[in-house]
Amino acid sequence: MYIKEVVIDNIQCFKKAVISLSKDGKPCLLDVILGDNSAGKSCFLRCIAIGLNDQSTAATLMQSLGVDFLRDKNKEGTIEITLIDNESNKEIIVTTKIDRERDVEIIKDKSVDRDESKLWKRLFLCGYGIQRSGEGTESYREYKRLEALLSLFDYYASSQNIELILLRQPEKMQKKILEMVLEVLMLKEKGWTFEVTNKGLKVTLNDKEVMLDALGDGYSSSATWIIDFIGWQIYADRLINADGLKEISGIVLLDELELTLHPSLQRNIVKNLKEQFPNVQFIVTSHSPIIAAGVTDFSHSKLLAFKFENGETRVIEEIPSLQGMSVDQVLSSVAFGLFTTVSVGTVDNIRRFSELMSKRRNEEEEQEYLTLMKSIEEKSHSGTTEAERQIEKAVTKTLEDMLEIKPPKELELLMKEKLKRLFSEV
Repeated sequence: MYIKEVVIDNIQCFKKAVISLSKDGKPCLLDVILGDNSAGKSCFLRCIAIGLNDQSTAATLMQSLGVDFLRDKNKEGTIEITLIDNESNKEIIVTTKIDRERDVEIIKDKSVDRDESKLWKRLFLCGYGIQRSGEGTESYREYKRLEALLSLFDYYASSQNIELILLRQPEKMQKKILEMVLEVLMLKEKGWTFEVTNKGLKVTLNDKEVMLDALGDGYSSSATWIIDFIGWQIYADRLINADGLKEISGIVLLDELELTLHPSLQRNIVKNLKEQFPNVQFIVTSHSPIIAAGVTDFSHSKLLAFKFENGETRVIEEIPSLQGMSVDQVLSSVAFGLFTTVSVGTVDNIRRFSELMSKRRNEEEEQEYLTLMKSIEEKSHSGTTEAERQIEKAVTKTLEDMLEIKPPKELELLMKEKLKRLFSEV
């Protein structure tokens, strides 16, 4: 089962929001949510987690958050989630009503419009919050939806013990799982290998051995949640043998996918996850323009932006394609909405330079003017790479050599800046 649409009414920053996770009537199996801090990205994932649980589990998750879930002391709120059963292609609508009674929030009602018993048996989802760590301590032998989602609500919730998950599996399953992790993290191509031991996951490269947690949070936390997710699949009896690893399905909610990942891995993480888990619906939040741009590589994906305006979150669904854009272009697009990616200090310098250029300058101001001119001119070579910057400098020098009459310095600088995004953005 996959999520097609989520409707949120009076929950935290959401007054009334309809959030579609589908295209042409079909759920998108890659959904990336962008937005400023406090724009509601984490809240959205929590709404899904609460909405797709029975009444008791939903109440436990909501209480573990430790803050009000309803908006502005409202007495009631609603989460309505439309699912698509990928076997029957029928819609299932799950509605959760939350009330405030005597200043205590409760799950007032939970309704499913069809096949309720079938829904809870077949629905599979996991969630991972921003405090996910590489140190899993918990041990289970069956799928527990509450524990599989708890880290979205409780920063101190621990994942499963991934070494124990692996040690319980046949050798072929162990090997396949570790190969998938290596592929996702781009380590296989570098010659790295994994081996599970009683002391943890051992990593080997060129005869040098270290434990996984010594590699840093980016690798260890990512490996942990991936193996944790596969472990829950095994305990839910959805994965019987190693040959079925790439066939597993379900829903993964992931807060800040890029957390502690180097840009080189951010650039490939979406593609790698979808290659290894093509039937899983990933609903993730992100602050990364690199990840946002990567979504455009998948035709049936969704990129949304949350904007907090006038006391409530607004959902922007119509984001123009980011395909082929540089990081600077993505950041200054509607997806992120930055006015400019130039440093604040540089912007201030340009404004001050413009101010000095338009007035009669005293000796001190003239010196400031010349200093700013030199600084801005040096920064006007704004190529993306060092090679591009060197080419720009060479072109500038060639043009200067070719000009018989050199324009005034001020005009020359303004002409250059007009041709470059730096000055026009300011």
